[in-house]
Amino acid sequence: MFLQSIGLLPDNIIILSTSRDMSEKSVAERLKKNFPQEKITAMTKDSVDQYDLNIKAVRSIFQGFFSEIDMENKTPDSTIEEIAVSTFFINYNIENIKIQKKNIRREKAPENSSCWSSM
Repeated sequence: MFLQSIGLLPDNIIILSTSRDMSEKSVAERLKKNFPQEKITAMTKDSVDQYDLNIKAVRSIFQGFFSEIDMENKTPDSTIEEIAVSTFFINYNIENIKIQKKNIRREKAPENSSCWSSM
């Protein structure tokens, strides 16, 4: 994955998903501006096929660290709201895990260690 190759490991990925049909329509619409009609069908299929392969890899690599939001029949406002809720809960859970790990380390530390002297 590109992100891993450059040293970035995100703690949350949001995947905005649509049906294959909707994706193909969207890609074809964008290609119409720059390509002749006879090439658009094949280019659209190739593009969506490549996306599907890439998104499968993302789901596999970041399993448990992504939210998927279905974009079918949604307004931009409802999508933004869903992203906000999804992001809050993931960040909330990550912070709780960090706090729990920190507390476990403190419980295991001997009483005369430096982490207790600052309290």
